[in-house]
Amino acid sequence: MTPVPPDVVAAVTARLRAAGCVFAEEEARLLTGAAETRADLEAMVDRRAVGLPLELILGWAEFCGLRITVEPGVFVPRRRSELLVRQAIAAAREPAREPRSGREPGWGREPGSGREPGSGREPAREPRSGRDRDDRRDAELVILDLCCGSGAIGVAVTAALGGGELHAADIEPAAVACARANVATVGGHVYQGDLYEPLPAALRGRVDVLTVNAPYVPTAEIALLPPEARLYEPAVALDGGTDGVAVHRRVAAEAASWLAPAGRLLIETGERQAPLTAAAMRAGGLVATVTTDHDRAATVVAGSLPGGAAGFAVGSSAGLAAGGAAGFVVTAGHSAGWHRSRVRSEPAPSATARSSRKAATSRGIVQCALRPLGFGSTHTSAPPQGSACGPTVAPGGPNAAR
Repeated sequence: MTPVPPDVVAAVTARLRAAGCVFAEEEARLLTGAAETRADLEAMVDRRAVGLPLELILGWAEFCGLRITVEPGVFVPRRRSELLVRQAIAAAREPAREPRSGREPGWGREPGSGREPGSGREPAREPRSGRDRDDRRDAELVILDLCCGSGAIGVAVTAALGGGELHAADIEPAAVACARANVATVGGHVYQGDLYEPLPAALRGRVDVLTVNAPYVPTAEIALLPPEARLYEPAVALDGGTDGVAVHRRVAAEAASWLAPAGRLLIETGERQAPLTAAAMRAGGLVATVTTDHDRAATVVAGSLPGGAAGFAVGSSAGLAAGGAAGFVVTAGHSAGWHRSRVRSEPAPSATARSSRKAATSRGIVQCALRPLGFGSTHTSAPPQGSACGPTVAPGGPNAAR
């Protein structure tokens, strides 16, 4: 339908608004632009009016500036997951904290180059067992995306880094089929199975960045989710167990054996569940760091091996100068400006301390409800300067209320 008469767009907008769509005008523009015929448009509007996610009608979702294919029965990527992507990018770009032989701690390269600061030449490379992040020019960065759904997170991270060895896995056949179409665009591999079970053994000890967007809604709260999630997305992608972190515990328990020495595990979670997710990482022998972006109701817990990189920040150089040293992360903020989110870093405790903390955290039953997929309200704000992951939705894109 090109061009679409203004009265048709107006009629579609009015119907979507009556159905409760907050972004009715933008959705009308997308639907009228996607429909081939008037009959197609009417059918698409009918489906949207009864609550089918806009992304499933269009067949794609915009995520970190990429068009990600989505299909029925597959978890639709949320805007809040931008934080997970940004944190993964920052972790991948962070140099290993352990200095190489003969060098002072803290040495690095000039931004955007492979040279040592002020040297004008390539740094000497010394043989070393294992992998660290300074080995990237000799071997691709290894990225693992568990519970990958459509594959959006792994694809966004790999694309932002300009490449990498991407592996992704999901237990749902529909998700695996969808992810394979998306992951193929960056030359990655997708496996079907339960968490680490289907992965090639050769990945053990080699993963630089392990991203996880596992379900974290407590079972008792699934019924409270908006219909777009509850009715159209697989329960296995939503149900996080009694307290919402059942899958997180399983991921964290085995992560140490898959991470490279300076590797990082990053799990998206709910803000109130973050202490439980962090406890799961500590129980798995990792140092846990919690980062929250209040604008997007997004929380990520990062875990690293003791002695590896302890923490990192995302944002502009000015923001990091102001807050980085104090242990802050700069994240996308309100329209009036940026805000800071506190980062909490805790070492892996002893067995006795873990037992004590387990008793304390077991009393903290938490809950997390997803925002409505297309009927909620939020805003799109620009990322900090230098961030590789932009807004999930340019004005008018689907996924606008994620």
